[in-house]
Amino acid sequence: MSASGSETDIRDGGKTELLIERPVRLAPARVFALITRPEYLPGWWGPEGITLGEHHLDFTRPGPWSSVMTEPEAGWHRVSGEVLAVSDGAAVEISWAWHECETDVRGHESRVRLAVRDDGAGGTILTMHQTGLADAESARLHHEGWTSSLGRIDAMITPVGPIP
Repeated sequence: MSASGSETDIRDGGKTELLIERPVRLAPARVFALITRPEYLPGWWGPEGITLGEHHLDFTRPGPWSSVMTEPEAGWHRVSGEVLAVSDGAAVEISWAWHECETDVRGHESRVRLAVRDDGAGGTILTMHQTGLADAESARLHHEGWTSSLGRIDAMITPVGPIP
């Protein structure tokens, strides 16, 4: 892990796979709740500066999910998929595809696995592993988005956040 506390690896020659790990100052069970439960997902879902609009975010069980994110200068972006697998307390795997803005047609699909593991010091290592990205530019953009989104979790666990 780097000095900043997170590790990023764009694999497969930088084309189709992304791995981000970051420490979280909560026990794994609590972090798992943050990444799966509908009452917590909207608090960190999407990069800084976006507004989360219409959404169905519940990663506690298999089924469809979706969200609309609005950027002040770029407009809305819809992303959707299926919750494919839930390993209670450990990991969730979802499919992921952006929709075309003009047609709302679902585009290229990738897979995302969010996993938690004990860091040995009372906290958690949160891992985001996305596979099947279309190309290097997609990996770069997803890296920016995920890094910002996962960074928002920290604000949820400060003394003023909803997670004590």
